[in-house]
Amino acid sequence: MKGFWVAEIVSPVTNKAEIVGCISLGDPPPPPFTSGPGTTELRRMIVSPYHRRRGIARALIEACEAHATTSKHKLTAIVLRTTFYQPHARQLYTKLGYKIVLEKDFRFGIDNVHVFLYRKDLLNSK
Repeated sequence: MKGFWVAEIVSPVTNKAEIVGCISLGDPPPPPFTSGPGTTELRRMIVSPYHRRRGIARALIEACEAHATTSKHKLTAIVLRTTFYQPHARQLYTKLGYKIVLEKDFRFGIDNVHVFLYRKDLLNSK
């Protein structure tokens, strides 16, 4: 069920392909975010700041969802973790049908970071 995808475009300046984003699917998250069998975690999504708001993140997420629902994998849900510091990504996740199922504060150094766990049930989203 694991996978890694990249998005690339051909630069109009150099006429060469350049990577503008990536995403991966991995094992289900550890406790306290554990979410049961048939679940994979969407991880490490990033889109170049110069290429945002062009549908790249949506396309990357949809590629992961398509991969997860193939007859070979038959996964039932995708989860992801993000923080308060990614408001645009959080808006996109909501638009794509992901719902917050857990919120938790973690201590990192001298700061607390509020983490959100989102989940999308794949069988009910088609």
